Amino acid sequence: MLVLFQEQFLKYMPVSLDVYHYLRQLPDVLVVLGLIVALKSSSVRNSIGSSSHLKTITVLLIVFLVYSFIVSLVASPPANLLFELLNIKALLRYSLLIFIIRSFEYTERDLSSFVNFIYVLFFIQICIGLFQLLGGIQVRDILASRHMLDGFVGAAQGNSRSNFKDVNHLVGTMGDNISYGYFIILCVAVYLSRDKKLDVFAWFVVATAAGLLFYSGSRAVLILLPVLVLYKLSLKNQSVNSFKLILVSAIFVFPLVVGVVILGRQLGGENNLAFGFIFTSDYFYVAMNQRLGIVLDLLPKVIVDANLLLGFGPDKYNFSDYAATAYRYANPILVGYLPHILEDVYWVAVLIYYGPIGLLIWISVLIVIIRRSLLVSTKSSSEVERRLARIVLMFCVIAIAGGFVNPVFEIRSFSIFFWLFTGLIFSSRSRDIRAERVTRRR
Repeated sequence: MLVLFQEQFLKYMPVSLDVYHYLRQLPDVLVVLGLIVALKSSSVRNSIGSSSHLKTITVLLIVFLVYSFIVSLVASPPANLLFELLNIKALLRYSLLIFIIRSFEYTERDLSSFVNFIYVLFFIQICIGLFQLLGGIQVRDILASRHMLDGFVGAAQGNSRSNFKDVNHLVGTMGDNISYGYFIILCVAVYLSRDKKLDVFAWFVVATAAGLLFYSGSRAVLILLPVLVLYKLSLKNQSVNSFKLILVSAIFVFPLVVGVVILGRQLGGENNLAFGFIFTSDYFYVAMNQRLGIVLDLLPKVIVDANLLLGFGPDKYNFSDYAATAYRYANPILVGYLPHILEDVYWVAVLIYYGPIGLLIWISVLIVIIRRSLLVSTKSSSEVERRLARIVLMFCVIAIAGGFVNPVFEIRSFSIFFWLFTGLIFSSRSRDIRAERVTRRR
């Protein structure tokens, strides 16, 4: 869980900014070392071929890696190869956890303890968020990360004062509001994965998360929360009477959220009310210079560009320079902002970076994960494994929907848990799953 707390350790280390950047890569280095150790085990190597789903996703990830490297080498126009390789690394780094997990021996009790540990982390982040809301800008500056250039939001990250200015966005121990927002919604998904209908406490958890997301300034993540709840309600055993749902929302959830907002204003969170801007008439103009403009203005021009067939390579600066000259009739404000906003609509960014072939491969990876999750959630004899599969399905909902508003697979606080739980369901030890594989081979 190093990624959740490393910023708090690194921020105050007496090292240069360059050394700080290298130290931030420590979790990625540990993952690579873990893969090397895992592959030395013959049981791990043999298990890759014993599971059709694991074999398929292994092939897809290797093909994507090779293809993305080829695109980076032959991209037109030529780009910064090192920068492109770092972007590929940011996308794929934690997918290695799928193979590392298989080298561990664990019991159902261990899995249950791990899920409960997520609750502990959730509670810690809630407390820190409330502490920041009480303490204001001074506490935010203590928690916010150092001045750095980070790829997960597609823009240069300033220090806490220049990045957030005078707005007290909640950042938790992760040092930035986007990572904090995605970890909060990830924890909500873990809680909603219980094989139970939404009760009063579940609505309390959702409302608390909504309040935290509101004051984190993560408007896009906040919008994902009702999507996750609707998915939970759509499950077969979660059917509810529509009147009861409306009644519960009106009597409990809405007043609770409003209460959190009012409390936040009293505690100094009034500057966070920028969320209401999305309901104003000016928002459409601003959106056309950002995410909406990428979809409605830039994407149609990219689709008819012959260079898209292979992909432009994962270098947003290189593509922005290209777009400024190739797409002369595009919104000039939008094109000027591209280095900072392109990856906010991540599905479009993946299409631009790796072309339709790369996008298709990545979608295929998600399809395999979903199919595996559905298999485990219905066939496993272990309730814990079935719950893990439901968690991964909810993570997929977040990833698919979140990909339209953020580079979700590059956000560490989400990505590491997405691939960690995915690795657990690909390592299912249930007799029912093994029997299913044998039946398929026959």
